[in-house]
Amino acid sequence: MLVSRFAFSVLRGTTLRKMAPTTRSLKRAVSAENTAADMGGADGGPGGKTRRGRTRVKIEYEEVSTGTAVPTASGSKKPRGKEIISKTSVKKPTDAGLQKTPTKRGKPTVSSPPQTPSSKLATEFKPPENWPRVLSVIKAMRAPGGVASNAAVDTMGCDRCHEDGTAIPDEVRRFQILIAAMLSSQTRDEVTHAAMLRLRKHGLTPQNILRTEESALAQLLKPVGFYPRKSQFILKTCQILVDQYGGDIPDTLEGLKSLPGVGPKMAYLVMNIGWEKAEGICVDVHVDRISVRLGWMPETVPGKTTRTPEDTRKVLESWLPVSEWVGINPLLVGLGQKVCSPQRPHCSDCLLSDLCPSAFKKAAASPAKSKS
Repeated sequence: MLVSRFAFSVLRGTTLRKMAPTTRSLKRAVSAENTAADMGGADGGPGGKTRRGRTRVKIEYEEVSTGTAVPTASGSKKPRGKEIISKTSVKKPTDAGLQKTPTKRGKPTVSSPPQTPSSKLATEFKPPENWPRVLSVIKAMRAPGGVASNAAVDTMGCDRCHEDGTAIPDEVRRFQILIAAMLSSQTRDEVTHAAMLRLRKHGLTPQNILRTEESALAQLLKPVGFYPRKSQFILKTCQILVDQYGGDIPDTLEGLKSLPGVGPKMAYLVMNIGWEKAEGICVDVHVDRISVRLGWMPETVPGKTTRTPEDTRKVLESWLPVSEWVGINPLLVGLGQKVCSPQRPHCSDCLLSDLCPSAFKKAAASPAKSKS
């Protein structure tokens, strides 16, 4: 609160006129200039008498600790209207009831976000020490003439479903890889490849698909798993690609995952083989199942009731070299199709039977279905 000092003169015997608001309590100290000894004859008149028999009285207002303004007598002259604050006007609050918060100079500390169960597992998990040897044996089995060679994925996988790359523009090739990935979800490679052949004969470009009726498109996809729903997703995706990407496909994971019906597995697959960028490991049911059987991934994730392909991806990427991220999918998919099948794995034919901790044991539980 700002308090003003007021100085004025009044006649002798008259009532002092109040200058402060009525809410203030006043403590008046009056110094009458009636002797020269008291105030030294401020006006120069004898005995401190002023002209015309008047006595000059000065009243000042100052703020006190109670928050009110009171008048005090003063002989000093200060500029009229000068604002003052008394030293006693500010009372320090007591420490009682106040919480002291220590302050530190320097950069603020930013707390890290809490880890999810899968990210925590990926940080703490240690793969088997023999994983390099296991991986080399898998590559030997998948090589031409190996026990797991000539798998369906080798001739009818998503990277084999598009037209000859030399005969079509790159954006069309990427688009056809995206469509093959969308059809492959919960569908065998043989069925996906056959549907892609029908689409290619029909004319597999975003513009031509948009000119196709949904019912006709669904018939071209049949018997792909969930073909009525996938036909809707494909039409919506083609519209987005034409409107926002000039007929090409997004070149980022987030952009791909924003498309209707495209999940993490498809997005990583398209980035790896469509854009030829090793953005991450494509984990399908084969990769997940075999990773658990080999001990490359725990069967359960602490803090979660169900293991998902995304959990497996994070753990595998935490220790598997980036140079193996793209190739690990066709390696394990082919191994799963030829040898390490879901229900009755052919452990007696597998060259890993002496290295695999799950050999000749009950098959590991499969993860819950999720958007792939």
